[in-house]
Amino acid sequence: MMICSIFYGCEGIQKAEGVILDKDTHQPVSKVIISTKDITANTVVGHIDSTNGLGQFTYERWFSVLVGKPPHLVLYFYSPGYKQLKHTFTGAGDQDTIYLEKLLPDQNINRPINK
Repeated sequence: MMICSIFYGCEGIQKAEGVILDKDTHQPVSKVIISTKDITANTVVGHIDSTNGLGQFTYERWFSVLVGKPPHLVLYFYSPGYKQLKHTFTGAGDQDTIYLEKLLPDQNINRPINK
């Protein structure tokens, strides 16, 4: 999708959508935090979204088409009890299944800071 404006130039939308499942059970994971920044680096800034009750997500961002082809869309997925996952979407309207791996009981990583 592309939108052009006399005042702002030309812009396009980068979109990624799909479903997030538990790697072992293949069951949907709800309320997964989706961010463009590494959550474990305590940089919970930028656009943040989350999955619905069925583990489904849609993520969109605007980009300037004047710079040519948009950069790949890199998203971070985090949910308590799971390892954070970084995933790169390369297409214009990628649709993917993301598998999150559970943390072991003694692992204490990937905790985001409070807003």
